[in-house]
Amino acid sequence: MPQKKRVKLILKQEDIKYLKELERNRTEPYMKIKRAKIILVYAGGMRISDIMKHENIDRPVVERCIDKALSGGIETALKDLPRSGRPPIITANDDNSLNNWTGGVAQLVRAEVS
Repeated sequence: MPQKKRVKLILKQEDIKYLKELERNRTEPYMKIKRAKIILVYAGGMRISDIMKHENIDRPVVERCIDKALSGGIETALKDLPRSGRPPIITANDDNSLNNWTGGVAQLVRAEVS
């Protein structure tokens, strides 16, 4: 099956500056820094297979990052995708159940924290 040809990623000067600063940052999450490096070297003309070897990362990760950058911009490419799972929302019914189960202790703790 023929591989799809990706278009060249063209970055503005301020985007390049932002990505280079992010690349040197030590407080950002590891994968965000990796994605910044991937975007920079891809925009510089490096092939995906070379990026894989250079960054020691799997091809699907590199391709997803590049595809997100091409379709949604660099901010979208740097973010993690939302995970599936249960939403962290406590409904009023859950709150009442918690208070009943703990004998009202949970309500007292929330009042002290507020």
